[in-house]
Amino acid sequence: MRVHSGVFSLLVLTGCVDANDPDAGPKEDLQLQTTGTPTVGASTTELTIPSGVVTKISLAGESWDVGGMHSTTSNPSRLIAPVDGIYQVSATISWRASSAGTQRYVTFRKPGGSDLALSQVAPVKSPSYFTTQVVSAHVKLAAGEYIEPYVFQDTGASLNVVVGSHVEMAWIAAGI
Repeated sequence: MRVHSGVFSLLVLTGCVDANDPDAGPKEDLQLQTTGTPTVGASTTELTIPSGVVTKISLAGESWDVGGMHSTTSNPSRLIAPVDGIYQVSATISWRASSAGTQRYVTFRKPGGSDLALSQVAPVKSPSYFTTQVVSAHVKLAAGEYIEPYVFQDTGASLNVVVGSHVEMAWIAAGI
C-alpha cells in the first residue's frame, strides 16, 4: 500500500498462465483495486445515555470506511487518522423525544483532551419530536491519533440517542 498526500492506492500484481499454451509464461497484470481519500461514516444503535454524565458513544455500524479508520468490534467509539493531516469531523445526533431538562450536547475529544467542537441545544419541547443536532470541525491529527464522540443530556433520567445517529471523519489536507 502506498500513501501519498493522504490518498490511498492499492496495487495488486496478479500472474496467470494460459493453460492451453504450455509455452506461455506468466502474464503480469497490474490492477488498481481501490483508491480514495481516507474517510469513514459510522452510525449508532439505540443508545441509552444517563442524565448528567458526559458519555462516549459507541459506533456499531459503518456506511463506508476507506483507510481502516474505524472498527465496529475493537474500540468502536474511535475514529483513527491513518495519515497526518487535517480532518473534517461531523456528527448528527438525534435524541428521543423528551421535553425534560435544559440541554443536549455532542462533542468530539482526543484522549484526555477538551472539546474540539461542541453543539449544545435546548431540547425540543414536544413529546412527539426528536431533538437533533449537528456538530462539525476541522481537526489536526497525526497518523494513529484518534478522536471520539461524546454526548450529554440533563433530563433527570436516562434518554436514548436514536438508532442511525451518524458520525463522519474525512482527510481534507496535509497539515501536520
